[in-house]
Amino acid sequence: MGNEENEQESNKKQNKQTKKVTKKIISAIMPILVAILIAILVASAVFSIISQVVDSIKNIGQSIINFFLGDENGIEITDTQIDSIISTVESMGIDYDDLGLLGNVDYSAPDVEEQMKQEKRKYTRMFLEAQIVTQELNKRR
Repeated sequence: MGNEENEQESNKKQNKQTKKVTKKIISAIMPILVAILIAILVASAVFSIISQVVDSIKNIGQSIINFFLGDENGIEITDTQIDSIISTVESMGIDYDDLGLLGNVDYSAPDVEEQMKQEKRKYTRMFLEAQIVTQELNKRR
């Protein structure tokens, strides 16, 4: 029994020494870990603030550019494209006058053909723009 008691006491002493060494190591490392953690938190907060400021400046700059230059995402339809659509529609036997798409053309005016051409372009452009707009995704925010 004496041997067993001695072994138990030596094990207890070793455990106490191990615990003391562990506590010393942890107490030595803990301030360093806390300092590293605080530095990481401060760095991430500063980075977040800087990125928000940069994004805000970009948005303000883009708004100023859009104000002076206009929105360049618009759809442009030329008169030649409209004329080709008009000729295609008329070749199918569809009459703009029968559809009521000539507006208020004065048939007694000397330039009635030009007025009819302008009205055809106007309404064809409106229909084409409506079709394109309804087929495209809304790209505005």
